[in-house]
Amino acid sequence: MHTTQRAMHVHVDSQLATVKMSFSCLLLLPCCCLLLVASLASGIPTPPSASNSSLLWDYFLFVQQSPGGICYFEVSHSSSCNNRTLNRKFSSQGGKNCEYALNITNWTMHGIWATKYGTEGPNWCDESAKFVLEEIGELLPQMVSQWPNMKPETNFSSFWSHEWLKHGTCASEIECMSSEKGFFSTVLALHRTKMDFSAILSRRGIFPSHNHTFKTADFNSAFESSTGVQPLLECLYSAEAGQVLSQVSLCLKKDFTVMSCPDHVFNSTRHKCWDDEPIHYIPNF
Repeated sequence: MHTTQRAMHVHVDSQLATVKMSFSCLLLLPCCCLLLVASLASGIPTPPSASNSSLLWDYFLFVQQSPGGICYFEVSHSSSCNNRTLNRKFSSQGGKNCEYALNITNWTMHGIWATKYGTEGPNWCDESAKFVLEEIGELLPQMVSQWPNMKPETNFSSFWSHEWLKHGTCASEIECMSSEKGFFSTVLALHRTKMDFSAILSRRGIFPSHNHTFKTADFNSAFESSTGVQPLLECLYSAEAGQVLSQVSLCLKKDFTVMSCPDHVFNSTRHKCWDDEPIHYIPNF
């Protein structure tokens, strides 16, 4: 799956300015999109219609990432990060940490992936689909803070393009996700109103720390108490840091309610968090 990318303020300001100049005369959206906007204003995504029962997938995998953990591994040597002491135990050379140009304080989106029982995907469901940045121009401030692209040396919007074309097109038969804007709007609303992973963890006393480590049971308990289901935890590993929490996923029904993930999801993860090793939950800064 595609990971994160860097987004510097100067790029954000430039793109936001471009959007404001270029799309002041956008045509009115179709009625279905207007209904979606009204729904999202209340913070509740429009559920899928009954006519979608024939879709060739069964549930969503809703995936968020820990910016501190991702940055520690993905972009700690890039120009988007400043070298700072992460933890004296991690490196005799001063450690690695990232200071993003953006004020990212919470868990951020990786994606929402239509998934069929027993497998991964489907993916890339509409070969004719295009990603048009202009379509989500008014969403850019939210996209930058909730769905940032932190991978270094890549195009500002390439992450969003990847998520829409690979995953969003496969969910497009669901009414409120049938357009590029609808897809991103719905996911942003879910992330903002129902799936605040930072809050879920903090309610159980789990905060990012340079010095304190946690167990898989700590994270499982926090999510089970808030959602009623076990999360899929993913960790990255290095010799100096050990296990670092990088990503957490929940399974959602097509009406966006939480469900227990199938066993296949837990058995197939590429970056399992091991129960018998401590987990570092790294701060963003």
